Amino acid sequence: MGKIILDKIKYPSKDSLSEGRFSFIENDVLKNNIVIYVQYITFLLSLDEEYELGIITYSIYKDIVIHSALIIEGLLHNKLHEMINSRLIDPKDVLDSNFRYSEEKVIHECDDGKYVVCKVVSKGIEDDMQFIAINRAAKRSGLLTEGLFKKCEEVRTMRNKIHLSGLKSIDDQYSKKDINEVFDTTRQIINCIKNFNI
Repeated sequence: MGKIILDKIKYPSKDSLSEGRFSFIENDVLKNNIVIYVQYITFLLSLDEEYELGIITYSIYKDIVIHSALIIEGLLHNKLHEMINSRLIDPKDVLDSNFRYSEEKVIHECDDGKYVVCKVVSKGIEDDMQFIAINRAAKRSGLLTEGLFKKCEEVRTMRNKIHLSGLKSIDDQYSKKDINEVFDTTRQIINCIKNFNI
């Protein structure tokens, strides 16, 4: 028996997204990953709209939140990186203190008790930077307004519910309204990044 084709499920083509909605992203790896996430989110929405999924609806909404947050985080991270590389912002002015550090390492001890030290200074935006630090840096840089920063923080908080060990109650509370708010924030971030001139 062959697989059933879900012909009611729709999602945009890769080309329509990468050459259209996300053509402003110069980083091809980021662009392609965002396109994949948008296709997946659209697939989940279509699945929810076309089929009665019962309790699975919650998991679909949670996946939508997680992948939308990843899009926001990726776009902000990339734009901050571009702003630093173009010298529009200085990392020391926008990053939390734990991302602005210098580390000294003794590489040789001399006979007179003195040391030869190598000093390593952080370059700024790191690949493994956490979402909260990215949001704060984006606000300090002027990329995010206070209102948009708060919305990004709401999405980040919702996304963090992926960590089951930190939950204090059953996490089955996402609604269509929550998803629409996440979409609105994502849309605003996309437009912010697209229209922000370096």
